[in-house]
Amino acid sequence: MGRRYLDTQVPSEGAVCLVQGMLCRAGIPTFKAPAFRAVYDLIAVNPNTKNSATIQVKSRFQTDCDRSFVVNKFGADFFVFVFLNMGNWYSREPYVDIREPEFYIVPKAEVFYQTH
Repeated sequence: MGRRYLDTQVPSEGAVCLVQGMLCRAGIPTFKAPAFRAVYDLIAVNPNTKNSATIQVKSRFQTDCDRSFVVNKFGADFFVFVFLNMGNWYSREPYVDIREPEFYIVPKAEVFYQTH
């Protein structure tokens, strides 16, 4: 049996929409960044102070992944690491371990510190 492939654009966009929905649900107005903006995916706004923060969303769809991400650009204020947990991908039983998505919000300084 050969290796399975998945178009990662669909889970990636789904992760961005999940994060946007969770932030809006928490009372933080959040908007998608203009298309083809490689540095950040979302813009969160505080309507009282008129301050904004940019957010880059990184996602993994496999439940059995190594829990790591590649970060090449540090232009966003915050990073949200999303584990979609869509099932095991590297084992013989592909859709066994499907779970709820997990979100981790990390400031840019912490991500930069961990990678350098």
